[in-house]
Amino acid sequence: MGFNDLFISRLIKYYPLVKRENYEGNIFQKELLKYIHSHYLEDITLSSIAKELGYTVEYCSKAFKK
Repeated sequence: MGFNDLFISRLIKYYPLVKRENYEGNIFQKELLKYIHSHYLEDITLSSIAKELGYTVEYCSKAFKK
């Protein structure tokens, strides 16, 4: 096993590949839960979520459907 192979195998072990879609979804979910927790006594709409978190209404809608 050459040095490059060893280096890459160890790199992958400590930094596994992550699908970008899932990564972005996880960030959105965390932000969403934090927002809901902070504003649960208020009327919450897709528009208010999108505006506050900086996403489009369409993105928020699709994220809820998942």
